[in-house]
Amino acid sequence: MDHLIGNSSIIEASNAHPVGLIFLWILTTLSCISSIFGSICIFLIHWQYPQTRTRTRTLLMYLTIADLLTASGNLSGTFRYIAEATNPSNCSIHQNIDTFCKAQSSVTTFSSMASFFWTIAISVYLFLKVVKKIETEDYRKFNIVLHIFSWGVPGNIPCNCSIIYQINSVGLLL
Repeated sequence: MDHLIGNSSIIEASNAHPVGLIFLWILTTLSCISSIFGSICIFLIHWQYPQTRTRTRTLLMYLTIADLLTASGNLSGTFRYIAEATNPSNCSIHQNIDTFCKAQSSVTTFSSMASFFWTIAISVYLFLKVVKKIETEDYRKFNIVLHIFSWGVPGNIPCNCSIIYQINSVGLLL
């Protein structure tokens, strides 16, 4: 089997970890790569064909940015976990675990919430346009509100959690 894979550390990891965990690594990696590929395709179509740039599709671009960040964060976390699991004696990996984990967690938390809020923003926009037949007079103002809502709210949550964590680590909170 070693000659088929070409990397004995993967075999050692499969011996140390249950089959379900390895399947989960593969599934997560494939899912993230597919999502990143889909995001790149959406970006290229939006860039290549300016005639398709409507307000709704522009909102879809913002949702795609959030989803790309989520997929990239999950993929980096999976690669980091695989690297640690297949080479547990690598000291350089363990030295930076806190920094990497905190950054990866912040990015994926932010992007997951931003994706949720952009989905809400798109649904509100479509509701106003299709059901209520309301045309936004000043789309720029409406767009600014959507950006503040969809990037600002999710951005505040990881920032505030980080601030609380830092305050708590120096013993200012009980």
